[in-house]
Amino acid sequence: MRAHYFLGTCLGVLLCVANATSSHAASLETELSNMLVEHPQLKAATKTTKGAEKQIEVQESANLPTVAFTGDYGYEWITNPTERANSDGKNDSSLMRSVAGVKVTQNLFDGFATDSAIRSATLTKEETEKGEESTRQNLLIEGITVYLEVLKQARRIEYARENEANIKTQMELEDERVRRGSGIGIDVLNAKSRLQTAKDTRVGYEGDLARAADQFMQVFGHAPDIAAMLDPNPPLNLLPTSLDEAVQLALKENPNLQKADLTSEIANENKRGIYAEYMPSVDLVGSMNFEENKNATIGVRRDYSVLVEANWDLFSGFSTEYAMKKATFDYAASKSTYDYTSRKTIEAARQAWHTLETNQERLALKENDVILKEEIFLDTRKQRENGAEGVDVLNVLDREKEVYETKIKYAELFYDHRLSIYTVLYTTGQLTPDVLGLGS
Repeated sequence: MRAHYFLGTCLGVLLCVANATSSHAASLETELSNMLVEHPQLKAATKTTKGAEKQIEVQESANLPTVAFTGDYGYEWITNPTERANSDGKNDSSLMRSVAGVKVTQNLFDGFATDSAIRSATLTKEETEKGEESTRQNLLIEGITVYLEVLKQARRIEYARENEANIKTQMELEDERVRRGSGIGIDVLNAKSRLQTAKDTRVGYEGDLARAADQFMQVFGHAPDIAAMLDPNPPLNLLPTSLDEAVQLALKENPNLQKADLTSEIANENKRGIYAEYMPSVDLVGSMNFEENKNATIGVRRDYSVLVEANWDLFSGFSTEYAMKKATFDYAASKSTYDYTSRKTIEAARQAWHTLETNQERLALKENDVILKEEIFLDTRKQRENGAEGVDVLNVLDREKEVYETKIKYAELFYDHRLSIYTVLYTTGQLTPDVLGLGS
């Protein structure tokens, strides 16, 4: 009893919070638009993409010359055999020295290592863009799922409360019959028992709604305004026309698969970068130096040079060879990962399509079932009111229970069917802000 009271209190607080945040527009499209602006996970993905863009500039800077300046100034004292011989054994080399130099280096050839690094950075940037798109679509399907879940639980509670009210009305009618002497007490007790069961069911639904609302707050950043929420209309015109088309779209548009393909290309480019270590490095180096009283040499010395310098590691202890072998295995692994991701993408697309077909058929069947159950209930209640033999209050309550159970199941299928439409768009890579009409 206390647990039910506590749960009811929590639900009441939740609804109060929802009303307090009614300034938030409650349509699915507006909720999703706000989420894409405010959600920290997408903000992090966006910043990662911007960081990857800057890494391209970092690698491109290797094509530019480098300029280095060196200099020193201070007291210098030197003792060496020459000084001691020239000064009768005295160490008298004590001078104030100053040195300055500028060195400009332009790489002419590095085995195409810079080109490889730039291409790797470009591919990494494209990979992070696909990762950002994947994050965006993941958040969209998560937001749609929880939005529909809140609506589903609210609809279940609505039907559960209607069922409670009708059972209570039936119980009062039976109680009135007993007072008039035309009824029996066991019918009233049976009605009370059914009412307790209905209340227990409703409390369970309220707990489900509270949990769905918790997830809603995590995704959208505020409590759901249930009274203002609307049943969304998925873009049916953008659905694939067949299972084969859905699979082909998934293989072409799914961002997770595209990201896996780019990861494989990056691994292949890494091999090229390692191969550059087998090649020489050639630089054009220009330098200018100024020295005064340096190393016990009195006076000023200047030198200028423009040189072509070459460096070539002829033996690196097999480190480059081992690195190349590792890169080859990494590339092979990335290709296998792509193949696995492709299989999972096809599986997800097929399952989403079959779920959509199943939910669509079940929804139509359940709609007819609701009509049949209501007709059976109304006929049973009419027989009970007319005093038909063998028709007691349990018959009426059981038929009524079946009506609301069927309505609740229809409501569940209604929202599951809508979710399955969005899921097909998600698995085929089409669940984008433009498709959902969210704008920029």
